[in-house]
Amino acid sequence: MKAINNLAANLAACRTLFSGFTATRPMQWDQEQVKAKLAELELEHSDLDDVINRLIDEADFDQIKVGRLKKRKLALKDQIVTLRGRLIPDIIA
Repeated sequence: MKAINNLAANLAACRTLFSGFTATRPMQWDQEQVKAKLAELELEHSDLDDVINRLIDEADFDQIKVGRLKKRKLALKDQIVTLRGRLIPDIIA
C-alpha cells in the first residue's frame, strides 16, 4: 500500500510540474512542448499501469477504484495518440 501511495504522490508531482502546459491551448504548443507533454503523459500512463497491477494483486481490492484508474489510463492513451499525431508531419501522397 505504501508503494501505491508513493506512485500517487509521484503522479501529483508530475501534474504540478507540467501544469503550465494546460494554461495554453495545445494547438499553440511548439514541438518541444508537445514532446514534453507527451513524456509526461507516457510517464503517468506507465505509473497508472503499475498502480492498477498492484491493486489487482491485492486479495481484496476496490473494483470501482480500479475501474476509475483504468478509465483515466484510457483517456491518457487517447491524449498520447493525439499528441503523437501532432509530431508526425502531414505528408500529401
